[in-house]
Amino acid sequence: MILKLILTHFMNKYTKSYQHIYVQLLIKSLQKPFIVFKNNWCIKMSRIVTLCKYTIFTYNYNALIQMISFSNIYPVTLDGKGRVVLPAPFKKELGDTEDAKFVVEKDPYEPCLNIYPNATWELKVEKIRVKLNPDNPIHGKMLSRYYENIVKLGMAENGRLNIPDNMLEYAGITRDALFTGQGQRMRLWEPSRHDASQISEEEYLKFYKEIMGGTTDNF
Repeated sequence: MILKLILTHFMNKYTKSYQHIYVQLLIKSLQKPFIVFKNNWCIKMSRIVTLCKYTIFTYNYNALIQMISFSNIYPVTLDGKGRVVLPAPFKKELGDTEDAKFVVEKDPYEPCLNIYPNATWELKVEKIRVKLNPDNPIHGKMLSRYYENIVKLGMAENGRLNIPDNMLEYAGITRDALFTGQGQRMRLWEPSRHDASQISEEEYLKFYKEIMGGTTDNF
């Protein structure tokens, strides 16, 4: 009973959705830890708090990611300090947030910048953690190079991002740029490089059929 009250408190604090479901799931998941730590209340409480926060964190991130879908192309202009304002549709996709954080990544394949909301970035990093071991010399070099090519940014109230000069130089951006949507991430392009990267309609149809498994009749 005490455990259920504690879990309910955390659900009320962090989310109101699916509260009863999470309580039941966490009670079941904590049955074994409770036996292990039955003689140490402090460790037991810490375990409860950690699992509660992790479960709610995962739920909230998954819910946010399911809602985010950046799309279309928007021309923008940077000011003299490398600052750019997110297009209004992109800000709308992010929802109401007072402390939005982003990760800017140099795309390894194309001369543009990938911009991730922190929620989608965390999931990408988790995939990297699973695949790469920092104690493996080759993996370590990969990780070092990868993390040297990213930077974390905050967003001003008006939706403005201050992108570092080395990032802009990589993408060849000076003043005019394009924001493009790619589902759960945004991309920032220099216009001529964006145009040069595009595939033809014929190529698009060919790749779509190969990857998606459709036929011409399905369009």
